[in-house]
Amino acid sequence: MTVSSAIASFAVVAGMLTIMPGLDTALGLRSAITLGKRRAFATALGILCGGRGLAAPRRYRPGCGRR
Repeated sequence: MTVSSAIASFAVVAGMLTIMPGLDTALGLRSAITLGKRRAFATALGILCGGRGLAAPRRYRPGCGRR
């Protein structure tokens, strides 16, 4: 494999990963298409709450670790 073909391959893969939706987006779209607007909103809210819970460190969550 030459350097130019490796760069071209990398550019193609990076471009595909950039335009492909993530798992959260795919789940939200599936819920909107199959279950309707109300369930899609609930799915989006669940994704938002789950992401926030994973991103927040333990010490900043209220009530965690306090006695």
